[in-house]
Formats: sequence, structure tokens, C-alpha cells
Amino acid sequence: MKRIITFTLLTFTVSMMTSCVSKKKFDALTQEKTNLEQSLEASQTQVSKLEDEKSTLSMEKDKLSTEVSTLKQDLTKTQQEVSEVKTQVQQQASKLDNLESNIHAAFAPIEKTGWSIHQEDDMLYISVENPVLFRSGSASVNRDARDMINGIADVLKNNSDVRMIVEGHADNKSISTDRYPSNWELSAARSASVVKALVKAGVDPGRLTVAGRGDTMPATEAGNSTTEARKMNRRTEFILVPIISKLYEMDKM
Repeated sequence: MKRIITFTLLTFTVSMMTSCVSKKKFDALTQEKTNLEQSLEASQTQVSKLEDEKSTLSMEKDKLSTEVSTLKQDLTKTQQEVSEVKTQVQQQASKLDNLESNIHAAFAPIEKTGWSIHQEDDMLYISVENPVLFRSGSASVNRDARDMINGIADVLKNNSDVRMIVEGHADNKSISTDRYPSNWELSAARSASVVKALVKAGVDPGRLTVAGRGDTMPATEAGNSTTEARKMNRRTEFILVPIISKLYEMDKM
């Protein structure tokens, strides 16, 4: 009987111990499962976040690629335009040199005093002292100036891509007559007389511009402070402007 009781107690004890061990293992496994599920959820959230970031970066990359491509195209276009403008500038300079040579050739028979020629701001300036072209207080072109006018007209007719501005200038010595109340009117009338003479010589009037400056643009920094300075201010300027298409278009923008 004692053996039976002892065996029974032993069996119950072993059974209880086995049950305790199994429950601890179960709880441990359950906790591990919970931890793994939480870790998996966190990983999935991170993966989703990374995928969103990847998608955003991909779109930004595509956008940047498009912008880079556009910039490259713009750069190529700009470089081409710069090259074209450089060519146009060289053509402009060459044209001015040729015009200057032509003017000197046209003026060869004319007395060398009373006029000068120079290049400035992509234009050719012929400056003629007013006594060469006009009598004092008059806007009628002197007959002796016909050779000069005809020489300029020939140059213009042989260079159809050149326009001309004729500017009348005066010193600050006031004038007041019924016909010319001030130097403005006199300088403008002289410019118009020269333009009419050029048109009569065969120049297209659409290529000519009349401008009267009065005493507003002295020839030198001396202004009208000396007799010599005032003499230089009494002048008519023939401004030759070669029309190079690209430069002309840029200037109009």
C-alpha cells in the first residue's frame, strides 16, 4: 500500500513539474511571437516608408533629369547665339572698316580740312564743320559742298545695308530770326537740307533720318568754353549705321 501511495505521489509530482515547464515555455513562445509580430509590423512600416521615399526620389530624379536636359539645350542654344553674335560683330567691324575706306576714297578730291571721320559704338561718324556746308545763319547747302554730298550718296547707294542719321549741331551762341527762332530750328533745318540733297542724289529716303541737336551735344568736354570749342560744335554729323540683322534684332528687344 505504501508503494502505491509513493508511486502515485511521485507520478503527480512529475506531472505537475512537467505542466509548469510546458506553461513557461508556452508563455515564452507566446511572448516571442508577439515580439516578432511587433518587429514585423515595424519592419513593414519602415519598408513602406522607404518605398515612399524611393518613389519620391525617383520622381525628383526624373524632374532633375528633365531640367538638366532643358538646361543643356538652353546652353547649346545660347552658345550658338553667342557664336552668331561674334560673327555679326566681326562683320560689323569689317563693314565699318570698308565704309571708312570708301568714304576716304570718295573724299579724295575734296580738300582735307573741315571734316573728320572716326568709328564709335559700331557706327561710323563723318563730322563736317558747318562753314563747309552752309553760310552763317543759313540752312541752304553750299554749292561747293555738292562733291561731298555726292560722295556720301555714292557710298550709301553702293551699300544698301547701311542707314544714315544726319545730325545738325550748333554752339551756344543764340540765334533769333523769324525763320529760325533758336539753334534747335536752325540745326534741324540744316539736317533736313542735307537729307534732301542726298535724296536728290539718289539715296532712298527710307534709309535717312533727320536730327537737330542744337547746342545740346558739344563735340568735346570743353563744351562752349573757348572759341575753338564753339567752332568744333558748329558741325553736321553723318552717322553711318550698318544694319547687321542679329545685332539689329537684339537692339530692338
